Amino acid sequence: MKQGSDSEWTHATVIRSCPLCGGLRRTTLSRRMQHHLDLTTVVCNSCSFVYTNPMPTPEVYGRFYLEAYAHFYRQLAAAPPRGDNIPESSYAKTIFENIEKVRPLDGARLLEVGPGNGNFLWWAMKRGLTVLGVEPSTEFCATLSEAGLPMRSGTLESLQDIPPASYDILAMFHVLEHFYDPNTALERCWELLAPGGIIVIAVPNILKPYRSLDRYFLRYVHPSSFSPATLNMILERNKFDVVLCETGGSDWRVPQSLFYIARRAESGVIAQVLPNPADTKRVLLACNRYRREWMLYGAARYFLRERFWAAVRFSLRILRPVKRRLISWVKFARGIAAPRVRQAIDLHLAPNICTKRNAPNSGYLSIIFQPLGEMRQVLKVGFSGAVCQNGH
Repeated sequence: MKQGSDSEWTHATVIRSCPLCGGLRRTTLSRRMQHHLDLTTVVCNSCSFVYTNPMPTPEVYGRFYLEAYAHFYRQLAAAPPRGDNIPESSYAKTIFENIEKVRPLDGARLLEVGPGNGNFLWWAMKRGLTVLGVEPSTEFCATLSEAGLPMRSGTLESLQDIPPASYDILAMFHVLEHFYDPNTALERCWELLAPGGIIVIAVPNILKPYRSLDRYFLRYVHPSSFSPATLNMILERNKFDVVLCETGGSDWRVPQSLFYIARRAESGVIAQVLPNPADTKRVLLACNRYRREWMLYGAARYFLRERFWAAVRFSLRILRPVKRRLISWVKFARGIAAPRVRQAIDLHLAPNICTKRNAPNSGYLSIIFQPLGEMRQVLKVGFSGAVCQNGH
């Protein structure tokens, strides 16, 4: 597979206007990105939308997913454990519970865009839903095929043979930020949903970055970054009514995401985006504050936490063979020593107890406690004989 150099994916770029409001005035947020695929990230001065500008050409960006995406994110292609006896993951269970707050799951038709390794698609199928996955990555498609999940290879826009109003639920988990133009994707989603259908979206929250803002959170494959305000606006602009929203918590140890459920609106009127410069200042202040906190103590805190758990994992790997060896020794000693102990008891201890029980002037206490010394000696002989016999 051709991976290409970093410059191959960043040299051909085009300048674009804000995808949300069409504004041309913008403020630079960062010039760095993950994996050193560096492009400039800006904040729109009118609506506070965060996006990559300049942007790779559509041809280069599409080719990146076909040729290089699996190279940079190969760890995501591993298939999760699946089976009839494996309990449903807490992540999938929470999503299904949130969906049931809006509409029932019975008999629903679900389309997941970008299912990745197919974890959520698997649990949806196990619940009895009619499912289909649309995946552009060839390696992820191979993973889905091996799992026996219904899937189509390609992008959402390229699958024009799917008739309109074919699905009741459309799911995109950390996918919307990958689209070259999120408006085109949401327009296609509106067409594919039946009247009353819902779209379920999860995206990273730009107001709550995770790890380094410049070298981890901002990515070449995330040309759009959303805040609660901009995600609301882009959904309303594309004829969706938000019915449930969660903005994430405050736990720095895990990524915090926006989780939205929106219903397909029937009015057919595109909402007008109203500029709000105050939101732009709020986004810039939040990102710059997080960048300072990460430099002061966040990076050290994360590094120490990772080193601690790395040491724990290393210790467990070291102790695992020792644990197996100890267990095998104990089982071996039991298998050899137990028969010898029983044989010694039958030959020496039992007759002695019977003799003392029949002896005159012997009370019950003497019958019970006098053989204990002999019992200790018998056990010592049994175990020592087992050890000597096996050369340990």
